[in-house]
Amino acid sequence: MALSDQELIALLTDLESDRVERKESAANSDRLSEAICAFANDMPGYGEPGVLSVGVSDNGAVLGRPITDELLRQLADLRDQGTILPPPTMTVRTLRVDGGELAVVEVQPSAAPPVRFKGRVYIRVGPWCAIASLDRARRAFRPLREFSPSGWTRWGLSRARMCSFSVSTVTGWTHRSKTRSGSMARCSTCCASLTRCSN
Repeated sequence: MALSDQELIALLTDLESDRVERKESAANSDRLSEAICAFANDMPGYGEPGVLSVGVSDNGAVLGRPITDELLRQLADLRDQGTILPPPTMTVRTLRVDGGELAVVEVQPSAAPPVRFKGRVYIRVGPWCAIASLDRARRAFRPLREFSPSGWTRWGLSRARMCSFSVSTVTGWTHRSKTRSGSMARCSTCCASLTRCSN
């Protein structure tokens, strides 16, 4: 869910944290991408967006530099360059603060962590970005992947509950599957076991 202007200003005027990163310029695109990747991973598990601001000093003072369409396009393009995978959900816009403007990148937590930048998993450790080993990241993020709303589609039918999908659709799949395999006699047994979840 997108943050309001008031929520953004409250975050940006506070200290840098695991939800806020400040940059004076967009000159170092790798550092920007690392921050975006780390926010998408949401290692603390807040379930809330992280905010990257450009055009502001480390102490929170707005520098007053012009925020151009080219700068906003440059920030938005970080998502689609193929270096951050899976691509994060993010918005880019201009925010007016204290009579000046800054560019704001709002990054939503990923539904399929770990997110990687150039093959590395970045996470927030307080106000800094850090690299997590891929194995450690997979172990840390497995509960999020397993129990996310679309988790059963990633982990297969063995972990799905019947209330997650339509019985008639599954019955149709079963009939088609058994017909192709020539085992139609077993189909009625399979279909009879498909009952709706009572929960």
